[in-house]
Parts: sequence; structure tokens; C-alpha cells
Amino acid sequence: MLVPPRAFTAAACFLAMLFSSLPVSEAGEWMVRRPTGRALRAADFDALGIRVVREFRHIPWAVVEGAEESVEARLQKMLDQGEISAFEPVMKRYLASGATAQAAFPWVALVPLLGLMACGGDDDDPGTPQGPAQRVAWGVEKIRAVEAHQASTGKGIKVVVIDTGIDTEHPDLKVSGGVNLAFDAGPQAEWDDCVGHGTHVAGIIAAKNNKIGVVGVAPDVDLYAARVFACSQEFTTTAWIVGAMDWSIENGMQVANLSLGAAAGSFAEQEAMARAEEAGIVIVAASGNESAISVNYPAAYETVVAVGATDEKDGVAGFSNQGVNLEVVAPGVGIFSSVIVGSALVGTLARGSDRFEVSPMEFSGQGRMEAKLYSCGLAFAPSDCPDAVKGNIALIARGQNFFSEKVSNATVAGAIGAVIYNHTEDGGGLFNGTLGQEGSWIPTVSTSNADGLKLVALGDGASVVLDVTSSDYTSFSGTSMASPHVAGLAALVLAVDSGLTPSQVRQRIVGGVVDLGSSGRDAVYGFGRIDAAASLGLGQGAKTGEGRISSGVAVQRAMEEKSPL
Repeated sequence: MLVPPRAFTAAACFLAMLFSSLPVSEAGEWMVRRPTGRALRAADFDALGIRVVREFRHIPWAVVEGAEESVEARLQKMLDQGEISAFEPVMKRYLASGATAQAAFPWVALVPLLGLMACGGDDDDPGTPQGPAQRVAWGVEKIRAVEAHQASTGKGIKVVVIDTGIDTEHPDLKVSGGVNLAFDAGPQAEWDDCVGHGTHVAGIIAAKNNKIGVVGVAPDVDLYAARVFACSQEFTTTAWIVGAMDWSIENGMQVANLSLGAAAGSFAEQEAMARAEEAGIVIVAASGNESAISVNYPAAYETVVAVGATDEKDGVAGFSNQGVNLEVVAPGVGIFSSVIVGSALVGTLARGSDRFEVSPMEFSGQGRMEAKLYSCGLAFAPSDCPDAVKGNIALIARGQNFFSEKVSNATVAGAIGAVIYNHTEDGGGLFNGTLGQEGSWIPTVSTSNADGLKLVALGDGASVVLDVTSSDYTSFSGTSMASPHVAGLAALVLAVDSGLTPSQVRQRIVGGVVDLGSSGRDAVYGFGRIDAAASLGLGQGAKTGEGRISSGVAVQRAMEEKSPL
């Protein structure tokens, strides 16, 4: 049951809440709103066997808990007596991306989007000892952020990433501070990232322009982390998010990014967003990845910029939630950014000067080898591989059995590496796959049908160089990746004129969009795809897409490689 504040009349929000308004723990955690003009009295709660867990300074809600099932009835009594003005269960919120650098969450396979992708390929510039040569990710290029840097780099603007934390040791990120609302300390700092999602989001916003890795949309912002996910827990809660917004107000944040959400709304969360906006914070959130026709919360609140995801051709990603609350879209498919140091895999495959695009399999072993390729067909059994594969690399066709079975059979036959090429049923493109679990796997990569057939045509015994190694960068997909593009743009706008209100910043962002799909605002693209240079008055970009549902289908299929075939 949800009981709205007496001053609220948001019936639509109330209906949305009914979808999944369940308490998140058997301990019975609830949010209660204090009466207008007065504080909560702990004694009132104590008398009813309810404990006040936490109060917030800038948001008139508190977290309470009680061990018995009758907590709701007791809170209703307090509401009737005017001791509180509203109450609701604490609710769950999930990351708006299925990709985690350390595969810490087994539930990611439930989210229909691409996990780890290939981020290999050599650069003419070798970079520095701290990292690979800097590249401009396609999303940053698409929204013309580098062009916008002529006018603004976000210098001096405080941006908080409300997420899994940020890796404090990453050479491409400078974290100015933060807070841990999840109450479990990280290895270096309490807001240090132990999952990888927040570090990826932070890189999209604020990776430094320092000749290594990537460059963010707003590379000179003051970056902060509010960690609301525990290392071992797949969800956060509205209580922790309200706490993050309270901290953001207290510490003068100017932009907040939330690449998380769920289908159910919360009055406490809604009011926290409203209070933060009143305090001058531009709040940006992901629309969600369920291919739904409604936007998730907190993105759906009026005071939040709801962001959907697009691909390189300006097609809306098939996983991206749509709806009337959608405000803008931004790049969100195959976005290259920072992750926890050493947590990603990079793969390359070359024959002389010829390079083949590959993606390391999840849980692949690491190593570099100069060896020969031998075809193993579908690798149903070790005997499908020729004797000569021993000490060399198995070339395997995708289909009909698990990737793990194929690689295990090739390993028994003596292969020291494996390349699995796509069939044409999925369009034949590069795909993402998994070996199922950690183990003593040989270095294994996937490749497209076209590149696979080129390798087959070379014939058995062709010499190649296969390399799989760890990296501080990789590509994720999701509205999680789209949202920080917009948060970065908000920082660029504020750095030019810090006196703008959140509403005025949103107007600047919307005023520069590339209109896609139906003319004007629509439920698929919102007002359109962001253009940073145009929002900063540097000229309008060209419309490069036709407005369509596109590569999200391929992204969903790629995630389905968590299952056989």
C-alpha cells in the first residue's frame, strides 16, 4: 500500500507505483514523511516498536523499520494521528545496463542488452605507460562534444554520479569526493567502485583529455561519486537514492546522473528530485532497457531529464524504453569508456598487416600467441579438430552447442587458443559470447561470419597472432550509457553560464537537438538526439538518421549469447 502525502495529487504517479510497490527486505523498511513544520519524534515510533533508521536534512522524509508484519497498520495509525504525513515501502532500483565489468551480478542476463564488447585494435600512437592512446568514442563524436569544447569543457561544475561508485585508481578519472550510501566500504575509498558500472558512466561524462583512453563529454568537471549499490547486491533502494539526493543538495552538486531505475514510482523519491531541482541541480536519468512503452522512474518524474538510447546511425535502440515522459535521446549502443582498472578484456587477431575484428569471450583466458589456425568445424567433439591443432589455434563455427563445449573440446584436442565465427542467422556480424563461468579457459574470441569465412579460406596452417589481455576500458550498451552524455552536456552548458536554472539548462539542451522521427516531440525520440555544439550556440548539426528502430535488436540477440547457440 502507498499512502500519498496529503499535499500531493499525483494520481498518475500513484497508479504507476502499484506495479511493484513491495518492501525490499523482510526487515520491513519504510519511508515516512514528517509533518509540515515539525520534526519526527523518535519516541512516537519507539512506542509502536518502529525504529527510525535515518532522517534527511533537506528532504522531509525518513527511513524506518520494524520487524513485525503489522508495521503498515502502525504507520497508518501514526498517519491518522498526524504524527507523519505519508508513508510508503522502500522500493528497489536497478542499473539501466546489463553490463558489469566484473560480472559481479548473475542477474545481468535478465536485462536485454549487450554486455562486454571488443574494444581492441591498435593505434598508431602507443599512448603512455598509464594507458592506451586516447580515442574519441563514437558517442562523444556524434553529439559534437569535442567541437563544443571550443566553448566549454565543464570546468568548475560539480557533477555527481549516483551509481556503483567510481574507481578511484583509474588514470583517466579524477574523483573529487563522494559518499557511500550502501554502507559497505570499498578497498581504497568508501565510494570506490566494486562493480564497474559507475566507472563506465563516469568516463562518458568526465574522462580527462590526457592522451590516454577516452575523452569525456565534459572532461574538466569536478567529479563526485555517490555509491548506492553494495558490492554483492543487485539492486539499490529508494532510501539510498533519497539519501544521495540529500547529500547532493548539502554538498552543492550542480548536475546529477542516475543510470538506474524501475517501473514503479515513489513519492519520497519524487519529492527528493523536486527538492534537488529547487536547489539548482540538473537531474538526468536513464529511461530503462525493457523495450517498454513507458519510461522508468526516476527518469519519468517531471523534474528529471529522461534519456533514451540511440545507435551510430541515429536509430533508437530496441531495448530503450519509450514514452511521453522521454525528453531526449543520446548514444547508448556499444559505448567505449572506462571500467575498473584491469577488469575488461581486449582482443586482437592479425595475419601480417590484415586485422580481424574480434570480441573476447566472457571468462576467456589471457595471453598472446603466434600460431597456426586449424578448422574444427562445430567442435562437437575433440575428434572434430585435426591432430595439427595441438599447440595451435582452433577455428570454430558458431551453432548447435554451447561455446563452453566447443572450447572445451578444442582444448582437449590440444588447442592453445580459439576463434569462434558467426553464422548468418544473426546477420553474421560480430557478437558477444560467454564461456559460462570462470575457469582455466584458453584465450577465446568471437568474430563475424565475414571474417570467419576469410579465415577459413586461408586454409589450415595459416599463421596468425592472437592476443587477449586485460584493459581499463571496454564498451557497454544501455540507456545507462545514454544518460551520462546528457549529464555531461548539462555541465558544458552550466560552465558557460552557471546562473542558469535547471529548467533553463534543459531548454538549452532541447534547443540544440537533432530532431529525429516525427517532427517535434514524440514518444520514441523525445525532442531528439542531443547536439552539444548546437546547445552551446556553435551551429546546428545535420540530421544523419531516418528515425527508426534498429540495432537494439542485434544488441538483444548478443546478450542472448548467455544461452546456448
